Amino acid sequence: MNLARASRRRAILIDQLTRAVASVHQPTFTSLQHNLQKARLASADHIGRWTVGRIEADWHGYRSASPRMREAMIRQIADEAEIIFKLQM
Repeated sequence: MNLARASRRRAILIDQLTRAVASVHQPTFTSLQHNLQKARLASADHIGRWTVGRIEADWHGYRSASPRMREAMIRQIADEAEIIFKLQM
């Protein structure tokens, strides 16, 4: 599954959970949605900035920026998982 599709599916799932959870959890999921939106904007900015031509022109810059984006995505997914798994307890 490509990354964009997986990200979109996560966003849909979080949106569905936000509507379904009890009101006591609503602030947590609202915050989660906000953070997801910020992460998606950062990802879109990264993709828009690093075109093929720009990557070719600044390979070292791309190699520096890509791990930071990947680490941010991993942190975002870990935060989402932690919140969702806590609800199962």
